[in-house]
Amino acid sequence: MSYQVVMKQIKAGNPLPVMIFYGEERFLMNWSVEQLETAIIGKEHLEFNRIRLDGKTCTEAEIVGQCETFSFFAQKKMVIVEDYEALTTKGKGKLEKLAAYVAAPAEETILIFLIREGKPDGRKACVKTIKKNSGVLEFARIDRRALMGWITKRVQSGKCRITPDAMEALINMTGYLDRNSEWTLYDMENEINKLLDYGERKRWITLEEVEAVGIRGLENDVFRMVDAITRNQPKAVFLLVHDLLECGEAVEKILYMIARQFRLLALAKLHIDKGYGPSELAKRIKVQPFVAKRLVTQATPISQQALDAHLGQCIDADQAIKTGRDRNLTLEMLLAQLMSK
Repeated sequence: MSYQVVMKQIKAGNPLPVMIFYGEERFLMNWSVEQLETAIIGKEHLEFNRIRLDGKTCTEAEIVGQCETFSFFAQKKMVIVEDYEALTTKGKGKLEKLAAYVAAPAEETILIFLIREGKPDGRKACVKTIKKNSGVLEFARIDRRALMGWITKRVQSGKCRITPDAMEALINMTGYLDRNSEWTLYDMENEINKLLDYGERKRWITLEEVEAVGIRGLENDVFRMVDAITRNQPKAVFLLVHDLLECGEAVEKILYMIARQFRLLALAKLHIDKGYGPSELAKRIKVQPFVAKRLVTQATPISQQALDAHLGQCIDADQAIKTGRDRNLTLEMLLAQLMSK
């Protein structure tokens, strides 16, 4: 992974003179820049030896000019150019001055381009040279194994540890690993900080604490809503749905998620009645073990007949919206029906 490549360069004490950082995981991109700044320049010399340029306004000549000036009180300096569109597929021009500099960069300068939108254009001569020297680094979303390692280290930095089931719950609630997820490590860090600040800090973050902090997300809110429905708690139900609507969630999406939850509960109930526990249930209906545990808890006190009826009511509400009935009113009527005896 790209941040590991950067760390290897730091450890060897020989970072590349020109690099392009791009990708959707901005946390790791910015973190890698910070690690380079600390290791190569030192915090005490950053003021004079770190130059940040706005790629939307700076010129090619200005970038090269800054790279060719001397460092002060340090062996190296860093020039960081943010969002330089000329290097991307949207950019125009040959960038001849930059291409010449990249071919023979200054020894005491590290030039880094941060591209947060789009990708570097491999057809441009300067990009080709940087790529040939292994300087084009993509900071993509990390996989499950790397994410678990990152969470562990972040929690440990807060002088705490996290239990395996709490780790699993945190990952699933945030949806970071989902294919279309918009969550980043910045969002994950924010949730971890809330967990570290929650209550009287103990040595371990537990599943109960993860659930208590209430990490937001449509799936988690709908689970809480259905839980309140099964407990006949109308105030909690309508507070949740109004909160979701105010946050911009579409009625159709909320309805779909409610129906999905009742479908999972109906499937879980069938397997529970056959004597299957959470671990076997997870395998049979293809959900995470953490989700299976929650389904068992929620489905156990409800009859199969009631769950089937609720699913039918969700289907009727969906048909009503598709035939022109008011969306918000239909959703509220459905929630009232689901809580009626």
